[in-house]
Amino acid sequence: MSAIAEPESTESGFQAGRYAAIDIGTVTCRMLVADVDEAGRLHELDREYTITNLGEGVDATGVLKPAAMQRVADAVARFLDVLRGFATPEHPAITTRAMATSAARDARNADEFEALMAGLGVTLSVIPGEREAALSFAGASCDFRGERLLVVDIGGGSTELTRIESSLDFDNASIGQGSLSSFAQHVRAILPTPGEMDAIAEAFRKRFAGLPNSDAYRSEALYGIGGSVRAAAKMHAQATGAAV
Repeated sequence: MSAIAEPESTESGFQAGRYAAIDIGTVTCRMLVADVDEAGRLHELDREYTITNLGEGVDATGVLKPAAMQRVADAVARFLDVLRGFATPEHPAITTRAMATSAARDARNADEFEALMAGLGVTLSVIPGEREAALSFAGASCDFRGERLLVVDIGGGSTELTRIESSLDFDNASIGQGSLSSFAQHVRAILPTPGEMDAIAEAFRKRFAGLPNSDAYRSEALYGIGGSVRAAAKMHAQATGAAV
């Protein structure tokens, strides 16, 4: 019984069935398993998460370290073992997509990483930043029907921006600076000094100003998604007693 199937394209963009998505980021590796019904609604079955730090040293060297790639391969192999447990006579083959973002996108040896994943039976897509921003919008927009706002996804190696208006996404952009890359480039100890935090902010402002239309992202409402935002929200809750 095979647990993995290649995705099929349809006019509506999906078919009802059982799906798995594997997200390989700069810092973390995640998997979501869900059933999709005829109306396109997701019914979550399982979530897996682990820190793999694929982007270790990539800013300095421009390549993915063999040990970092192997950490991800080990995590994905475990995910696939979990996924096989969701294969049933009704769903013998689970349609699976695996995508890698900033770290693999920036690395000269991403083809080696793709080959390593292929050895596990996984076809890996290294997606461009604009596509990552569009997918961030797709994952978040169901909660913001009709609103005008900005969605920000702070990853380890990049930050994606998407302007939402009337449930449509505009000006998808990716800035090559995230939480891990900011730390690696500007912080010398465990915690950043005020001067280092200023340097991080200034570097981001310069990158942001270089976008084709930075004024398009002005908004009264900003929503953050992703692990960095969740971590910041938890720290704020612990410090203030506020609900997350």
